[in-house]
Amino acid sequence: MKTPHSRQFSGFTLIELLVSISILGILGALLLPALSKGKERAMRTSCVNNLRQLITASTLYADDDAAGNFSAAVWEGDRNLNWINGLGGISKRTFVCPNTRNQIRNVEGTHKRTGKNGLADLFTLAESAQSKAGSSYLLSGFMAWKTGAATDISINGLVENIPFVKKTTHTVNNYVHFHNAFGLKGTRPGPSQIYLLLDNTWAGARDWPDEGDNHGKLGSNIAFCDGHVSWVQQKDFLLTHELSQDDNRSGIKYNYSF
Repeated sequence: MKTPHSRQFSGFTLIELLVSISILGILGALLLPALSKGKERAMRTSCVNNLRQLITASTLYADDDAAGNFSAAVWEGDRNLNWINGLGGISKRTFVCPNTRNQIRNVEGTHKRTGKNGLADLFTLAESAQSKAGSSYLLSGFMAWKTGAATDISINGLVENIPFVKKTTHTVNNYVHFHNAFGLKGTRPGPSQIYLLLDNTWAGARDWPDEGDNHGKLGSNIAFCDGHVSWVQQKDFLLTHELSQDDNRSGIKYNYSF
């Protein structure tokens, strides 16, 4: 008769243990891409919410501005976003895509043309998703490069003629394409296809989603002047860009000289 102490207990054999580990490894490998995609989608959604707040505040700014300006930009390369900081409850966090390491620090700076003070990191665009200083979102306050059109901009009481069209409630509603890239000559894109703000796309090839950008080469979140925000895949980006900017671009790279 066997006593309780004589019961035999069987455990995993080494082979069974190795098989179990292998199965867990395979399951992990299958689940990891899905988890990664889920995280990216969550980050993208949070980024959309940031841009939606920024474009809503920009349309409120345009409504209050005598000329209907969507931004306070005074030249084409002006990335200053201080004018919108605090407007409509906008906080520093709103200027940072959650899929980046970008930061808006409490460091004062001065706008190099107007001399106005503000947060230094809101005067500049972050160099990449890994950069720790600068906004994640590019302000595109002008359009119509090398079309012959220009805008008179008052800076500290002096008027400068800027060789671009500034985006205002009037210009985005009435603009007609000058260049014929993608066969767009004569097209009226309207505010639903002219953008004001978009994810940083200056890492690598400028104005093109690639590895160093907020969402990598997948695409870019873009805020349009009618107030909506859309996710634009990399394959559709060039057409979206040209519809908005009219700079005669049909390739990834182009000449930025003026």
